[in-house]
Amino acid sequence: MSRIRSADFYYGAVLSKLLSRGADPIMIEGGQDRRIYEIKYNDTSFTLFVKFRTRKERSTEEGLNSWKFSIKEDMPLLREHMKKNKNLVLALLCGSEDLGESELALLDCNEVNRLLFLDKESLSISRRSGEKYYRIANGPDREDSFEIKANRINDLL
Repeated sequence: MSRIRSADFYYGAVLSKLLSRGADPIMIEGGQDRRIYEIKYNDTSFTLFVKFRTRKERSTEEGLNSWKFSIKEDMPLLREHMKKNKNLVLALLCGSEDLGESELALLDCNEVNRLLFLDKESLSISRRSGEKYYRIANGPDREDSFEIKANRINDLL
């Protein structure tokens, strides 16, 4: 019997989103914790580094959704890919118990460089209902953060 792992559903959701917009993905690295794709779209190409979380963090604030991603093991690989290809996009699939409420945050190469500079072992990303930006915390406080455009896929594809 061939079993489908839960990770396949999350990575499949990202691929479905890309394919529905006409992208042509090729998997470079597969795994449980991350997947890396080379994406061709029209006359451009970029490397897509994908991670996922299955559920939100608990929040005391109404309407605040946040997810915590471990990136300690990914930092050397992110650095390596940034050296090879300046057009790297980090995709964070922010899952929800109601799968239809899951979100996809895309960080461009400048934002990935910022993460590499911060040299963090994990990153927290959050968004209030209705906000047009995600926030990635620089420190322990959400107010000490940088913004990521929420609908970046529209700019990318």
